[in-house]
Amino acid sequence: MKRSGQKTIRQAAAALCAAAFFLGAAGISSAAQLAPPPQVSAKSAALLDGTTGECLYVKNGEQRALIASTTKIMTGLLVCEAGELDRTVNVPDAAVGLEGSSMYLKKGETLTRGDLLYGMMLHSGNDAALTLAISVSGSEAAFVRQMNLRACALGLTQTHFANPHGLDSGENYSTALDLARLAQAALQNAQLRAVVSTKTAVCAGRTLTNHNKLLWRYDGCIGVKTGYTRHAGRILVSAAERDGRMLIAVTISDPDDWRDHTALLDYGLPFLGATRPSIRRTGGSYGRTTAKNSGALRRRLAPQGGGADCGGPRPRQRQHRAAWRAGRRRGGRDRAGWHTRQNAAGAAASLSHALQAARLRDHHAR
Repeated sequence: MKRSGQKTIRQAAAALCAAAFFLGAAGISSAAQLAPPPQVSAKSAALLDGTTGECLYVKNGEQRALIASTTKIMTGLLVCEAGELDRTVNVPDAAVGLEGSSMYLKKGETLTRGDLLYGMMLHSGNDAALTLAISVSGSEAAFVRQMNLRACALGLTQTHFANPHGLDSGENYSTALDLARLAQAALQNAQLRAVVSTKTAVCAGRTLTNHNKLLWRYDGCIGVKTGYTRHAGRILVSAAERDGRMLIAVTISDPDDWRDHTALLDYGLPFLGATRPSIRRTGGSYGRTTAKNSGALRRRLAPQGGGADCGGPRPRQRQHRAAWRAGRRRGGRDRAGWHTRQNAAGAAASLSHALQAARLRDHHAR
């Protein structure tokens, strides 16, 4: 009987170890899920999983704003889709001396579309952007119509373009979320991806250095585009890739964009596994994102209203239903963590019963 009591005590100790393991795992899981999102200086920001398109972080993601030279992401995409990058182009009069960032093109100068593409994406040449637009569509106005049609096709309902270079215009705007989705589409084009990931290039006798400092500062950075005007502020679209998975970060009107993008990308990298993190908003509210409910959550985050060429706003009732379903699917707690806590509680209960039985057996043995 005494041996039986000792055996029961050993079993109880094993149950105690199991309970400690479950409780520890639950604590680690909870701590990981509640890791605070970075605090960024931007007026609006977004972080996407570039592979799946899932939103990992957003701050005022649907807020329209001027986007400066990040407009050139769309220009570059259309130029690459048009092809013929070896085709020679004569610089038009309208492009010579265009204000802002410049490739300093000369009247009548002849370059290839490829050279102009590097000049536009690395050196942010407004003159290169306008020259490319006229080369592809025959006129700036025709090219801008093509830009807006492509934005509609990509579902960028809060985006509208007024020019191919991004100089300030009340009709040239987008949002952090739309810019992130545009970058995701642009990076699927192999030619454009090769250009925006280039640090330096020599084109048409010019040495061009990419304005995107993250290409030097952040391991795995593959682009994408900087932007700045006095009214728009500093705008940055970046992307980083690790182990075949990609993150895309966007900040708009951000005086500390290099640091903020490093923080956003660092924050997102641990979540590129099978289980997605929450959609993080400033203020601490978030919800678990899975393959099952990510669509509803993306609809919840969808911009209110439509772009000028993309139709009117979505029905509010549909948005409310989507938000309600997303909230219902999320529930009030993490189910995986709940089951873990239940297992721990069960192990603790088993331990209590086992210890009580051991004490009774030991008493009878005496």
